[in-house]
Amino acid sequence: NFTSSTNWPRVGISSITRSGVGPDGVEDSANLIVSSTGGGTGTGHVGKTVTVDTSSTYTWSVYAKAGTCDSVMLYTHNFTTPNNNGYFFNLETGVITAYSGTPDSTATIQDIGNGWYRCAITFTTHSSDTSGSIRFYLANGTNILVDRDGTDNLYAYGAQFEEGSTPSSLIPTSGQQGTRE
Repeated sequence: NFTSSTNWPRVGISSITRSGVGPDGVEDSANLIVSSTGGGTGTGHVGKTVTVDTSSTYTWSVYAKAGTCDSVMLYTHNFTTPNNNGYFFNLETGVITAYSGTPDSTATIQDIGNGWYRCAITFTTHSSDTSGSIRFYLANGTNILVDRDGTDNLYAYGAQFEEGSTPSSLIPTSGQQGTRE
């Protein structure tokens, strides 16, 4: 639930409303709007600290749809492995581009239809890692600096962080931790 700043602390995002029709056909996707504070350009992202097992494989995925921003970047931060890096996912062309150099993760994108894509990165943690953070940036092409005009936006739905080498089907949790039975 991106609308909860407790579950998903935000930087440079002024509002998150559930005002877009998600890939499930229900008006429940999050509309992330970049802040107008400060003007000019800056980053807009939500993030979350996650607990992980050492030397284990995880997948971080989200459904995303272009608004005025045409791309999203999924990013890992504060792990030993993977490095602080990520991938851009173009929500109009389906093209994936590394943020910088060669990330210690792999990326996939799946066209869901109606402008929605499921974007995912998969990585294996270091033998000393027990936590790190995952971030979701609004972007244009391969640029995370977006206009701070209070109107730049995109839509997101169904963020999921899970152990495993591929994204599994969505587990609806309404902001709580969930498990598959």
